[in-house]
Amino acid sequence: MDIVNYNIQFSRGKDNCIDLPRCINEISGADIIALQEVERFWARSGMIDQPAEIEKLLPDHYWVYGPYFDVHIPPINLIGKKDMRRRQFGNMLLSRWPILYSRLIQFPKTHYEEKFNMHMGAIEAVVKLPDRPMRILSVHLGYLSCEERMTHLDCLLNSLDQGLTAQGAWSGAAEIEGDDWTCGEKTPPVPEETILMGDFNLQWDSREYQRLIDAGFKDAWVESGQPKESGCTVQQGRTADIVMDRKQPRIDYCFVSADLASDIGSVRIDHQAVGSDHLPFWTCLKT
Repeated sequence: MDIVNYNIQFSRGKDNCIDLPRCINEISGADIIALQEVERFWARSGMIDQPAEIEKLLPDHYWVYGPYFDVHIPPINLIGKKDMRRRQFGNMLLSRWPILYSRLIQFPKTHYEEKFNMHMGAIEAVVKLPDRPMRILSVHLGYLSCEERMTHLDCLLNSLDQGLTAQGAWSGAAEIEGDDWTCGEKTPPVPEETILMGDFNLQWDSREYQRLIDAGFKDAWVESGQPKESGCTVQQGRTADIVMDRKQPRIDYCFVSADLASDIGSVRIDHQAVGSDHLPFWTCLKT
């Protein structure tokens, strides 16, 4: 099973051109796809509905979209017609197999007087693989500070635990005052096997990285035999979003729960990709 993570930066490539088909073509062969920075109705990307366009580009994939940023679009002029569209920004998950259940996890936002900041988050999905279900998340942590990322990780890890104890999208009796709220279906499972993919905006020697390791997650890059300090997933020397202390940072990851560590096969970073300022991070699972 080939899975890939890609922060597409709303499809603005290394040449500074917006080109969503080019961006999606770079990861179209994957079975499971985690995307970050997917947007709806922003002027910079042509006021298009990017999730809808991605669905057209990947018609064989199921998908869910989680906008952790959602605001009103003002009319172009005072007498303009009411615009029901919303300016949204978030994460997306796509799968060749049905997505049984999904939920948006929104992280707390820290206020900074001199720096733009917004809510970040994760979209969680339970994918029905041919032999079993698996829980997969597309994650985007904040870029401004370690302290904020630590609050994001606390929220994420607590939400993962709560998802297990809450037992899925619904639980308990099917009926409320005669209405069958289950529509005759069984509750979608919430398996313990979990994959976290995303733009974590952290490096391997950080407190945030260690927080995930201490929580029991394994770094697929390291588990595959790659040196922890190697790898680069963003443009070399890029410092626009996050303060880097080295020229080749690895800030995009695939973390897996310990029960999946032995299933990790090969990993690779696609250095030929040009569709974003990040690079696709590929993991092959022997499952």
